[in-house]
Amino acid sequence: MLNNVVLIGRLVQDPKELRTANNDNFCVFTIAVSRYSNKGADFIPCSAWGLTAENVLKYVQKGSLVAVNGDLRTKKNENGYNSLFVNARSVQFLEPKKTTRYVDDYQNEDFKKPLTKEEKKELDSTFEKELESIEKNQKTVPTDKKDKNTEKKDDDDNDKITFDAVEIDW
Repeated sequence: MLNNVVLIGRLVQDPKELRTANNDNFCVFTIAVSRYSNKGADFIPCSAWGLTAENVLKYVQKGSLVAVNGDLRTKKNENGYNSLFVNARSVQFLEPKKTTRYVDDYQNEDFKKPLTKEEKKELDSTFEKELESIEKNQKTVPTDKKDKNTEKKDDDDNDKITFDAVEIDW
C-alpha cells in the first residue's frame, strides 16, 4: 500500500507552534492549493514535526509558496466525523521569505520588527547628512551653453574634461 501526497500551495495564515504532553514540538498550517481547472482552491490542513516544524516556523509565513510531501491521515473532529490532513515529512520553500524592512543583515532578529518613528527620523537625518556631504564634495565649474556642455582642455601638466559643470581630473 502506498500513502504519499505531494502538494504545492500558499499558506493561508502563519503556522502555529504547538507542543505535545511529552514536550515534542510540532506545527500546524493550512495551504491553499489550486484545483486542476484553476476554478477555485482547496484548503488542506497540514502538520509538521521536529526539525521540519522548526524550519517551517522559522522561514514560512502567510502567503509563502511551499511544496509539501507527506502522507494522508484522518482524525475525528468534535462532531465525530473523520477529517483529513497531511502529515508533512518534508516542506520545501519555493520562494524567499518576504520581509518588510531593508537591512544588510537579514538574519538579525530586529529584521522582523517594523521601524519605529524614532528609527525612521534617524534614518532620514542620516540620509540627509550623507546627501549634504556628497553635494559639498562635488566641484562645480560654469559651462558655456554654446559648446554642447563638453569641451576638452589640453594642458602640459594635467588633462581635464568638463561634463555638465563637473570637473574630472585625468
